[in-house]
Amino acid sequence: MTIHNDTVSTFKVPFTFMSGAGNTFYFFDNRESIILDKSNFTKEVYNSDFLRKADGCIFIENSTDADFKMHYFNSDGTDGMMCGNGGRCAIRFVIYKNLFQNKPLSFYADGHVYKAELINDEVILELKPASQIELNQELNLNNFPIKFHSINTGAPHCVIFLNENKNVFPKLLKDIDAKNIGKEIRYHKNFPAGINVNICEVINDTKIVNRTYERGVEDETLACGTGSTACAFISNQLGYTGNECSILVQSGEVLKVLIKGSDSPIKLQGSAHILFEGELNYDSISKKISL
Repeated sequence: MTIHNDTVSTFKVPFTFMSGAGNTFYFFDNRESIILDKSNFTKEVYNSDFLRKADGCIFIENSTDADFKMHYFNSDGTDGMMCGNGGRCAIRFVIYKNLFQNKPLSFYADGHVYKAELINDEVILELKPASQIELNQELNLNNFPIKFHSINTGAPHCVIFLNENKNVFPKLLKDIDAKNIGKEIRYHKNFPAGINVNICEVINDTKIVNRTYERGVEDETLACGTGSTACAFISNQLGYTGNECSILVQSGEVLKVLIKGSDSPIKLQGSAHILFEGELNYDSISKKISL
């Protein structure tokens, strides 16, 4: 990042736009701590008229606990906790930028150190063991009982299986209004802090189709790494699928989830691609961005 000659408050900020199986992010190398108010900066990026919309912003920063720190913000400026696809993109980003070359690489995010590596053009990320697992719950949605399961795979998720709610939802997953149903559940009184919502269909013992409404993005996204992991883990717990599962997401891509045991780290594998790069002007006083 370089300072303009005309004012010391304005900085050139390079960005990289990336996709992790359909999840899209703006990446910023913030190791010099140029961007201090990352929440406001993320909202500026998302609300701008001249930038392509994305699911969030990710800032690569220094860490004393790992090779680097990944700080993810949802598009609405809220702290996104851990992001599975964002974490996989972070590995691709730092390798592409020649920032780090260790194998495997490690990064710190939301109180935990994660390990990942790039293998054959895909990034494999080791997520921490699942927690806060609660199976076979029920909530009332517009006077209809919805059977669901909840879990934390780095972020909190509600998992709903189509086959367990045949009397409530359309027969086909593609016919479900995932955005509006997801929004209603995300703001349901059962979840005071909000929750990510996954509606999925088990195809066979190795394949699931998943649609995710993401808290903080406040919309259905084309993919969700921690959401796909949540679906695979809950499905495995219920005996629907085995330890290795492929998750087909809305982008048409496939994420692979490997479960070793209920108390073991979970591996998430899939694509992580750089789509384009550019540069923003950032005024640290007004906190506004421009091209």
